[in-house]
Amino acid sequence: YDNTIAAGALQTDTGNNAGAANASLTVTIPPLPMCPTEAFDGATAPALPAGWSFVDGIGGSSGAWTTVDTVSDTAPNSAFSPNLAAVTDLYLISPEFAPGPGTALSFRNRYNLETNFDGGVLEISVNGGPYQDIIAAGGSFISGGYGTTAISTSFGNPIGGRFAWTGTTANAFVTSAVVFPASATNQSSRLRWRTTADASDLPSGTPGWWVDTITCGEAPPTLSKSFAPAIT
Repeated sequence: YDNTIAAGALQTDTGNNAGAANASLTVTIPPLPMCPTEAFDGATAPALPAGWSFVDGIGGSSGAWTTVDTVSDTAPNSAFSPNLAAVTDLYLISPEFAPGPGTALSFRNRYNLETNFDGGVLEISVNGGPYQDIIAAGGSFISGGYGTTAISTSFGNPIGGRFAWTGTTANAFVTSAVVFPASATNQSSRLRWRTTADASDLPSGTPGWWVDTITCGEAPPTLSKSFAPAIT
């Protein structure tokens, strides 16, 4: 959209008022994208793409969200967060975007997380407000939603009691897709992929969460919905 700034100047001739000269300057501000489309392939691992950021939710962790070129849905890179044997809360935060009505987000992800003790969730912030789980905010999973068992509250996981992605996708990428909440329609928003762990054991193999191939589009007219249970 255009913002027009009017500027006025008073001309003088040997100290006399000679009238005002007016001009306007039009500044074009590009609209926000409908979603943070990203394949992480333009960055050089371990750097994140421009506009993306990592935050350690509790501080002092040895883990971080980075790009890796060892596992991906589309070569060469994916975003990756390790699953650690310590209490962690790691955020991968998207650039700003403004989803249109009925916009759906799709991404590919692979995870190997201690079943029911460590997990990952998708959260949204609208107009700079606090982050909420995408379902609690009013979103709806189309496919690849959370499991049906809440994360344990026994060993200090920051999202204990919530439903999340947990367990393993058996070394394969799967598709998760969600319709944005109506409250985010045409509003400045950010997403964060949040991976958490408690102070107990780790799964075998390489533990962590890989995210790749983020796209958006119009939600199908008939949804084959895969909902998480209600979050309380």
